[in-house]
Amino acid sequence: MTAEQLIARGHKPVMIQHTEKEGWQEVGDAPTTPAIAKPAEHLKGHKSIAEMVSTHTSVWREALAHMLTNKAYDRAYVEHELKALGDIEVACAAEQSPLNAFEVIKAAMQADPAYAWAWHCNIAMAFYDAAGETLNKHQIGNEGAARFMRVAFDVDVTQFPEYQALVKGWAMLEVVEPGLPQKGQVWLDRSGDRYTVVGMTSGPDAGKADIFPRAVFYRGPDGREWARTLDSWNESFTREVQS
Repeated sequence: MTAEQLIARGHKPVMIQHTEKEGWQEVGDAPTTPAIAKPAEHLKGHKSIAEMVSTHTSVWREALAHMLTNKAYDRAYVEHELKALGDIEVACAAEQSPLNAFEVIKAAMQADPAYAWAWHCNIAMAFYDAAGETLNKHQIGNEGAARFMRVAFDVDVTQFPEYQALVKGWAMLEVVEPGLPQKGQVWLDRSGDRYTVVGMTSGPDAGKADIFPRAVFYRGPDGREWARTLDSWNESFTREVQS
């Protein structure tokens, strides 16, 4: 299986590796997100301790409020218990807060690389889908996901062997840009002379196209090599010779 076939697997993240003897090989699907654990037995069917005690705290609060109206009970003790109930509810709410949940997920990713890689693959596919027909979107999706994982969870997936295998694959792929002259193609100029494309410069950084315009390198029938800007090329070369 070629690197192109592996990287073009579509929406199913896979783990790949490259060896000198076997070349690119698929070694299995990317780890999936672990299933959510069932409630622990000690919670008696509840999702959390907060949920478990919520009903009991409300019932006990009503009972304490009634006790306050009865002089037979120590008022200071009852008020202390009411305050303690409030403290319990605040503590339970803190345990259930989004911030605490985020820290739990973050710690799980840092402790389990396979779990972190599963998150990375799913985030990368979201970038991949949003890229539409963008060239090299597989690489862009993974690079974007890697940045997210580093900023959000302090996990550097670029050091994972799975990510480094992808980087090797990207290096082996030559991105072909539709409509542009490609290395090895033969084009005709307006005079009918044949020219072979040697290569092109990469696209400039954003905002620098006027300073560093893209250029085409090509070889004439006499073997001499030339270069001109892509705009000039498009003005002088009108069609490609199909071989």
